[in-house]
Amino acid sequence: GSGMGPALNTASSMDAYILADRGTWLSFRNRGNLEILVQGDKRMFNPYGVMMVNPARHPHVKVPEAQAFIDWLMSDEAASLIANYGVAEYGEALFTLKDGKPSFSGDIQSATDATKTIRLSTTTSVNDSGLLDYLLPTFEGKYGYEVEVSAAGTGKAIAAATMGNADVIMVHSKTQEEAFIADGYAKLVDGYDSERLTFMYNYF
Repeated sequence: GSGMGPALNTASSMDAYILADRGTWLSFRNRGNLEILVQGDKRMFNPYGVMMVNPARHPHVKVPEAQAFIDWLMSDEAASLIANYGVAEYGEALFTLKDGKPSFSGDIQSATDATKTIRLSTTTSVNDSGLLDYLLPTFEGKYGYEVEVSAAGTGKAIAAATMGNADVIMVHSKTQEEAFIADGYAKLVDGYDSERLTFMYNYF
């Protein structure tokens, strides 16, 4: 029930088996006796999606701010950062851009004093792998936003958004994400064809 990083620490201390995502594994230092036994199986495909929380369910959701963040994640600038993250240090990217991912090439709205903070509820792997620490300074520095990150297991991250404690979620559980949409908790973002924008992946 813990995040990916703490789960790997526990497995290392116990010499236990663990199912871990590739990005967190590559950036994990405390490996002990752990070694990879199985990797690359197509059944271990691990796609990441981003969604805006529906303001019809939670009126305090910051729609323009969430839109700006999602637009930036779909931009060429963010794509280049994601595609290159980890290559220099680990010899491979920790995350791979999805073929045919949604893209955005327009102007991204900058923050104002009144519209500045974005609440992001996310899975631990994008946090524990260091991806968010790598991405967010570029977005925040360029557009003036402050992204408040709450990282938990995907189920907890989605639950937080369901309770209205997020403007945007970035998670990796297709079934749970589809239930989130079916229950009316996701908003269709302007300019996109789906509430669930799958844009990158790695493998367990």
